[in-house]
Amino acid sequence: MAPASSPPAAAATATDPAAAASRLRTVLLRVCWIAIPVLALMNVLDRVLDDRLPIATLNMVMGKFHMDFDLSIPAWFTVQLIFLSAAVTGGLAWRAWRRGGPDAWRYTLLAGVLLFLSADESAGLHELLGTAMRERLNLSGLLFFGWMIPVGLAAAGVGVCMIPLLKRLPAATRNTMILGGGVYILGAAGLEMLAGPFAEAGNGQGIEFFTLMTVEECLEMAGMLIYLQAASAFLLGQVEVPLREPDAAVAIA
Repeated sequence: MAPASSPPAAAATATDPAAAASRLRTVLLRVCWIAIPVLALMNVLDRVLDDRLPIATLNMVMGKFHMDFDLSIPAWFTVQLIFLSAAVTGGLAWRAWRRGGPDAWRYTLLAGVLLFLSADESAGLHELLGTAMRERLNLSGLLFFGWMIPVGLAAAGVGVCMIPLLKRLPAATRNTMILGGGVYILGAAGLEMLAGPFAEAGNGQGIEFFTLMTVEECLEMAGMLIYLQAASAFLLGQVEVPLREPDAAVAIA
């Protein structure tokens, strides 16, 4: 009697939790990458239409795509990206604590920072800090949004703490994480600095301010998504290939 044939490899893969998690990651990342230009396009359409739709409710819905509003769909999307990044980093911290790794506290610190950023993105805490700094120090020009001074110092301190962790990461993972962080900071701080003089001059509704804010928000989303792509791959035991498709990852030997 012939021996029973073993289940095909595909069936085994379908029940493998790691493979399922990897497929889910790929789908979610692709959806997120598509969402960023779609949200940017809707933001531009809201600006072009400028409440000229014949139905008032539609104008209100379009207004929810304005990227410079806190209570908007793009803001909600950014909050979810940062929160998911915090969760994935928390997973890396948990794994490091279990293994007794030297970077456990660094992952924990980074997860806490990301969790705070998600809360700040939702509640606009940095804007309150910026107002207080501006009034106390009489800031203007590129420093009109004064939150960048204390937050920049704090970010530099966290960055220094992360250097040993980054050195121990695979090169591709390290480079992708640094790229994501750099793109996020370029948007959150760099573009906001450039927008400061326009806001100070009361030109917050002008096309220049609108363009800067749109690019800023898109860079924040893209930067966080690049980091999430690398961190999630590393959590699943893979090395993310920079600037490739989300599934272009290789297993860590």
